[in-house]
Amino acid sequence: MDLRWENSRASFTVHADASEQALANIKEAMGKSEIKAGTYGRCARYCVDRGVMLPEALAWAEKSVSMEKKYWTLHTLALCQAANGKYKEAVATANESMALAQAESDASYVGMNKTRIEEPLRLSVVHTDPQLSPARGTSL
Repeated sequence: MDLRWENSRASFTVHADASEQALANIKEAMGKSEIKAGTYGRCARYCVDRGVMLPEALAWAEKSVSMEKKYWTLHTLALCQAANGKYKEAVATANESMALAQAESDASYVGMNKTRIEEPLRLSVVHTDPQLSPARGTSL
């Protein structure tokens, strides 16, 4: 950012990383006695999208689905399964999510599942070394 005033100029960079605060908020939310399915799902999605706390994200996504089995909770679970290297489970869950989305006429979720459904199987064949496996991010 540049600030100019007549013959003066000040340049500086502004950077705001909210990740630390977001993770603190997640830990606080997960510490409450009553947690709703949506809270589990949102926390899982945040973590899987950023490739952090992946085992926890998987557990939260599973809990979200057990409380509220909807195509969007199943989609998040499929993403978490893939991010944790559970490719076959991710494909099965994505298929289930897609079927429910089709029944509800939600073309966006049908498309998201269709577009990514083959990737976990391809990745599980290509990457046999867990260190090389792309278990980070949200792609199925």
